[in-house]
Amino acid sequence: MGILEESIVEKYNYNEFKRRIGEVGYSYNQTEGFWDVLESFFQKADWDGALDFMFYKHHGDVREHVAKYKNRILQGHKVLVVAHSQGNLYALDTYEKLGEESKDGWMQDYFEAVSIASPMTQDIKTGTPRIDWDNDLMPRMASLGLTKSWMIPNDVRAILWLGVILPDIFDERPDRYAYEHSLGKTYSSDHFDFIATEGGIDFPAKVHAFEFYMGGALLKKTIIIDGKTTKIYYQDPFDNKLLIDASARPEIMKAIDNQLVTLEKLPSQWDTKKRLGCTCKEKRIHISHHHDDSLDYLIYGGYIDYAVDDRPNHPFEFSIILLSSVVMEKYIV
Repeated sequence: MGILEESIVEKYNYNEFKRRIGEVGYSYNQTEGFWDVLESFFQKADWDGALDFMFYKHHGDVREHVAKYKNRILQGHKVLVVAHSQGNLYALDTYEKLGEESKDGWMQDYFEAVSIASPMTQDIKTGTPRIDWDNDLMPRMASLGLTKSWMIPNDVRAILWLGVILPDIFDERPDRYAYEHSLGKTYSSDHFDFIATEGGIDFPAKVHAFEFYMGGALLKKTIIIDGKTTKIYYQDPFDNKLLIDASARPEIMKAIDNQLVTLEKLPSQWDTKKRLGCTCKEKRIHISHHHDDSLDYLIYGGYIDYAVDDRPNHPFEFSIILLSSVVMEKYIV
């Protein structure tokens, strides 16, 4: 179970989760750290298709997402995408394609999103809630360095250690992350003193990780030794505490809940048009689709005296999908 699914199960009791949601899917775009940022901005410039030859993989991924979400919507689900990082660009493209590929764009009504650490200022869908750290490299670059109203102050800061300038091999500076309350403090190494100063842009974007947004400790690297995975986390150099800021997680969960309520208010895609037949054996119902009559169908059988809802094939109502990037920073020993 991934961190998003764990958080949703924790927010709702398990039975309610299985009844209403029951499915949390994951779609990842594996990247190599900062190159994800560069790819996002080139991708952002590709709306008119002029750079199709550079981003054939991106468009292929979008087609996969469109097919996946169309299938879920046609099964009666309402789709909520939790888009993180470059996933916001995929989600925007997918939302637009759903409009192009459904009659009068009706599928877009059954699609909502929550935006996290977005590389663009544009909403995926008008009014999409968004959550960004105020010192996350990607959204700050998208906003040209401006602090937007939706940005959350991050208690974990990138540090520029002021002191003696030495080649890296002799440098005794600690790791470049610390809590905000450590700013201005002096770190004494074996030979030198260094002052913790705000470091500006968070390069290489460690606070950008989805797990950190969800209240996890700031990950430094992952080491694989003989097939066994070990995660190494940053610590504040002054008290050796793990670097954690849990303030974004409740905002993310609140946004998810609000979007679920929005989707829940939507009427069913189908309704009963006509009941046919007299005996149980002959009884059948003509189910009419509100938006596309090519999706009308008949239900046969004797036990069909029930209200038709928008879950004809599946026992749960929503599909929640995390659409994100995975920063591949692993050291195999």
